[in-house]
Amino acid sequence: MAGIEGDLTIWVLLHDAVLLVERYTKSNLEAQWLILEYANKRHFTECRFSGGQFIDPQFWNAHHPRFGLYIPVDFRNSTVTRLRAEPTEYLLPEMLV
Repeated sequence: MAGIEGDLTIWVLLHDAVLLVERYTKSNLEAQWLILEYANKRHFTECRFSGGQFIDPQFWNAHHPRFGLYIPVDFRNSTVTRLRAEPTEYLLPEMLV
């Protein structure tokens, strides 16, 4: 939640956002899924991050075992991480044509 440059901007952590949404959904899991759906549909116009590389909210909670790519969201610690694992299948150069 960002404001205009120079005013007092309040940035809400994912953990706090879940607690806020949970008041209305009455379920922690439902609140998490609602936030992920909101993020995946590109409704977050601004967000802050520290360290590493920025991960666009539209890709939060992505999982592509075929390519060994996972982007889990840890709501408890307010973190989003890009994880690489062994792909389940490999593309040969001739398959890319």
